[in-house]
Amino acid sequence: MEQIVWSDFEKVMIVAGTILRVEPFPEARKPA
Repeated sequence: MEQIVWSDFEKVMIVAGTILRVEPFPEARKPA
């Protein structure tokens, strides 16, 4: 596996953490 430098890792985290849209999801709060 090829290792990457920290600056490359930060770029990946920024892309992966982008929120594209937010919608209500009431089913997520129902107890099991």
